[in-house]
Amino acid sequence: MTALLLRSCGLGLALWLLSTPRAWGASSADGGESDGSPSDAGALEPDAVTPPRLVEEAQPVYPEDAGAAGIEGTVVLAITIDDAGVVTDAAVEQALGHGLDEAALDAARRSRFTPALRGGRPIAARIRFACHFAAPRPPRPAPALPAPIAAPPPAPPEAISDVTIRGASAARRLRESAEAVTVVETKQAQSESADLGEVLARVPGLAVQRSGGLGSYARISLNGLTDDQIRYYMDGIPLDAAGFGLGLQNTPLAFVDRVEIYRGVVPARFGADALGGAINVVTLDDPRGTHGGGSLQLGSFGTTRATLAARRARPDSGLYTALSLFADHADNDYPVDVQVPDALGRLTVERVHLSHAAYSGYGGMADIGLVNRAWARRLLLRLFANRQDDDIPTNLVMTVPYGEARYGEVARGANLRYEAPHLAGSPVGATAIVAYSRNSTSFQDLSPWVYDWFGQQVRARTRPGEIGPPTDQTIWDDKVLARLWFTWAPRQGQEARLALAPTFDRRTGENREATAGHDPLAGLRRYLTVVAGGEYEVDPFQRRLQAITFVKGYLYRTWADQPLAGGGTQRLQQDSLTGGAGEEVRYRFRPALWAKASYERTTRFPSPDEVFGDGVWTIANLELRPERSHNANLSLTVDDWPTHAGAVRGELNVFFRQASDLIVPVPSTETTVYDNVNTALSQGLEASAGWTAPRGWLAIDGNATWQSLRNRSSTGQFGAFDGDRIPNRPWLFANASLRARRTALSAPGDELSLGCYLRYVHAYYRGWESLGLPQYKQVIPSQTTLDVVLTYATGGKLRQIWTLEADNLADAKVYDFYGVQRPGRAFYAKVVVEY
Repeated sequence: MTALLLRSCGLGLALWLLSTPRAWGASSADGGESDGSPSDAGALEPDAVTPPRLVEEAQPVYPEDAGAAGIEGTVVLAITIDDAGVVTDAAVEQALGHGLDEAALDAARRSRFTPALRGGRPIAARIRFACHFAAPRPPRPAPALPAPIAAPPPAPPEAISDVTIRGASAARRLRESAEAVTVVETKQAQSESADLGEVLARVPGLAVQRSGGLGSYARISLNGLTDDQIRYYMDGIPLDAAGFGLGLQNTPLAFVDRVEIYRGVVPARFGADALGGAINVVTLDDPRGTHGGGSLQLGSFGTTRATLAARRARPDSGLYTALSLFADHADNDYPVDVQVPDALGRLTVERVHLSHAAYSGYGGMADIGLVNRAWARRLLLRLFANRQDDDIPTNLVMTVPYGEARYGEVARGANLRYEAPHLAGSPVGATAIVAYSRNSTSFQDLSPWVYDWFGQQVRARTRPGEIGPPTDQTIWDDKVLARLWFTWAPRQGQEARLALAPTFDRRTGENREATAGHDPLAGLRRYLTVVAGGEYEVDPFQRRLQAITFVKGYLYRTWADQPLAGGGTQRLQQDSLTGGAGEEVRYRFRPALWAKASYERTTRFPSPDEVFGDGVWTIANLELRPERSHNANLSLTVDDWPTHAGAVRGELNVFFRQASDLIVPVPSTETTVYDNVNTALSQGLEASAGWTAPRGWLAIDGNATWQSLRNRSSTGQFGAFDGDRIPNRPWLFANASLRARRTALSAPGDELSLGCYLRYVHAYYRGWESLGLPQYKQVIPSQTTLDVVLTYATGGKLRQIWTLEADNLADAKVYDFYGVQRPGRAFYAKVVVEY
């Protein structure tokens, strides 16, 4: 091979997180810049960054063909270095061809670095790496009188001179803001079989109760408050108007960049009338570059899940296109223990497989628009459509099997988003969203047969219908909404914000089995809410103190036709106009240590399902009143504090909720109706702690939640249960996780990891705790589950992730939601390909 002559393979650094103006052309409002000088590192500024440093330089192999052709020059790469200093990804920015690009990529992947540091803590970073190639020169003729010639000293490594350091990522800025928010980043979970509901169940203060396996209804509890007391969003748009009426727990993780969980105090920008808080799923975190990928998961109980996604943003024109597709199916035929009558009608406990519990869901969304323009940070149109079909296996308390009852939902619609950056010289910014969605919910209960637990027809019914009277119905729900958000930053460290969020809902329906002229679904049902808010944020004292003061106004109106016993209908209308206010404060003691306090006087209107019913399990209650609450939080956070033994982290949060006219479900064996509890008090404590070993080879985390949601009504329907816990809600639960990893096993950038997840839920009552004798109370027992995940990921531009997972490894009996039994031990395999 031709002799190798390399002037150098040098390093130039440019740390890119999410909004670098120079590197990506994004607005400067997204993050600050620094020149990386030592003075920055010594300041309290938590975003101060120390770039990675090259400690082991791998020399590239000069291709013979390129040497023979005299090709020389510089290949510029963009490489990703993780928090252990390992190169996990590399891509060519400035190419030479002739095999030199591949040689530079190989050298970069074999090089070693010290990780970047922010506030003394190791972080992942994106940098530029420049490899300089010089073609081999032919030897000069030897002189007539040979003389020794001293070899010239080697040229020092050259580097790209400019170093651009970005401000903190959006997730980090949120965590460190005054807002009462927990941010869950989903990158790691995307390689596992866990769905979004399982990921959320590992968060302190969050409990997820399900009525079965994949695709089943889930109740999400945040600090004791549940269901529609928590508002759900996707990119700031209500979830059912953003493309996923299937429920938050069924949202494909492959589409999710992060999840923001707001505890009780919700920013005005969401236009939320939430009582317990809000959960925002973010899919548009970083619309830059070209990315794509897909996943396929196979597993127990007939589970198949697949996703396919691609997106591209052209830096020259700003044109952005994206497509995301998913398809899910599960037979959900897992074993359960139920009471089965023998030939004499005596009940005995037997283990059977659910025979009518299948779920199928599929759909997708497409985006097109412009990003990172001087006049628009984003201008995007999103179209979406999805469908789910569910077999209904049992009644709410899992005592009666069904064989034909079915439920389905189809959602489709569009939304248009415009985000204006703070233009040069202007302190004003704006965001506007308009959205339309049409959801159709179907329910069919026409079976003429009685089924047993083995899926067999036992006898004919006297009239069709397993759950109730024969039903073949569809409910159509049309929703139109807008979100307007204006910001004004008159000077550094101050910003005023205004928000306006109207929502209009029109619901119609038809029961094709209803008696002529007596179809309660055919009546008028209209629903209007308007939430307006204003915030003022100050951030003085070198970012030690941040305070946000806000006010909100709430308008609520419903119109509905209520059927009368003697025939005909009665027009009912409800109106409510109220206000609220709050304060959020964060004080930073050290870059990695801060405290937060927050308070809000808030209002939550009944949701359309609570007022009008859902046509399946929920009966209408047109007289529901809005609920109000005093919400408060106090927390102390240690964020990856660096020590010689590794990084430690932890959080302690105390919360308080005092609600009036609290809306709670009152179930029967077949259906549920929502009603107002005069007063309820929720208070509790969340604690979490974690440690990451030096170089990140081991991470251990744990959290625990204690909460007490109690009825404080001394009169009325629930007066006899004054002081009781609100039933069917966990009050003590905990999580623990251990994750070990090994990098660069067989190739640079690859990783083998082992994860273990432990969850404990303490026993709780299904009904009021003071009702009945202790030996006859219905109790959901304490339960502990263990999940184990083994993952191998390759490096390179085309990244592959292979995962084997065992859920509920000990095959514990897991009960949920009025005693419904959840799946036992299950095994899954998943492969993910990313570009």
